[in-house]
Amino acid sequence: MRKFTLGFTLIELLVVLGILGILAAGLLAAIDPFEQLKKGRDTNLRNTVIELLNANTRYYATHGGLPWCPSGVCSSFTATKLSDTMFWDTTTGYLQDLIDDGELKTEFRNGLGVTNAGRVYMTSTAPTEVIICFQPDSKALRNDDTVTYDADGTTNASKSCSTAGTTNGCYWCAR
Repeated sequence: MRKFTLGFTLIELLVVLGILGILAAGLLAAIDPFEQLKKGRDTNLRNTVIELLNANTRYYATHGGLPWCPSGVCSSFTATKLSDTMFWDTTTGYLQDLIDDGELKTEFRNGLGVTNAGRVYMTSTAPTEVIICFQPDSKALRNDDTVTYDADGTTNASKSCSTAGTTNGCYWCAR
């Protein structure tokens, strides 16, 4: 009778581990976890921008003017960061007006944070117009056709946002 040994040789195990390592490295390169994190941050910021735009729209519907246009007297401003005092101040800022009116939750300012607020620009050139823009971090959103604006919301299709490190003219805007 013959005696059979069950199991794998050391060479077979090393070959299988090598193949699995190569596949894992290829999968990691395809997924790019840092890009996924950037896409998640951009999606979160886009949702925040849309929430802020909707809050301003609701405020306009109930008051007949935007927070910076009391009684029809409107001052326009161009590409102002949300982290600037006129928005961010907890007693006189426009965000506080929206919070006091119930259009935004009190946690909105904390959820947005000063860092993200510094990336979001708000523009108003007319008493009924609000444009809110932010600069995406992820390559996927920078390469999107909707990201061809300057910080003030004006279209600037001549600028290429797909180039690494390009920041001018590469904003996503909500109107």
